[in-house]
Amino acid sequence: YTTLLRSIVSVYRVRLDDGGIYIVSDFIDGISLADLLSADRLSPRQAIGLCVKVALALEHAHENGVIHRDLKPANILVDESGVPHLTDFGLAKLFDTDSHQTRSGTIIGTPSYMSPEQASGRISEISPRSDVYSLGTILYELLTGRPPFREDNPLETLVQVIEGEATLPVRINRRVPRELELICMRCLEKEPNDRYQTAADLADDLDRFLKREPVAARPSGW
Repeated sequence: YTTLLRSIVSVYRVRLDDGGIYIVSDFIDGISLADLLSADRLSPRQAIGLCVKVALALEHAHENGVIHRDLKPANILVDESGVPHLTDFGLAKLFDTDSHQTRSGTIIGTPSYMSPEQASGRISEISPRSDVYSLGTILYELLTGRPPFREDNPLETLVQVIEGEATLPVRINRRVPRELELICMRCLEKEPNDRYQTAADLADDLDRFLKREPVAARPSGW
């Protein structure tokens, strides 16, 4: 189980050679999820299965004290065997660390896939549940063909991420099952406490859906 998770997360290694320091990363022979989405080459079950594996990869990163903070289709590479690899940890944050970006409240990430706390510059509030939100935006895009919020410019997108309510997936794609919509919308809750508390919880609920078992997600509000 641990070996599988480690194979999904792209591992970066520092190497020393004749006094020089350089970074070596795994070569992944495949294409990005963004390219797969543009080519519409994923079946619904393949898409959900992929999200389960990415959620488990995130859980492995979180267990090791790392929050990705820039999860999006372009940063998920799918190899020739269909295995997703979580890449580009350039904006990753270590738990319980204080940085200049944290103190200044700098907004970093990709607007359409940011969590509300990220979009509003509340960097100190970013947690594993922020990555859960971002994975929810990817699931939303897999179901509807677009992320929950994508306006004409990045600022308008940030405003919608913070204040707007995402259109229910079934209103865009009538074939989206109700249970899967509930899972997706729970990921997209504005308040972190209302989302899945861990990426593993999200993976478990998606797995229950694939097995045609009752899911844990329930409608929010009235």
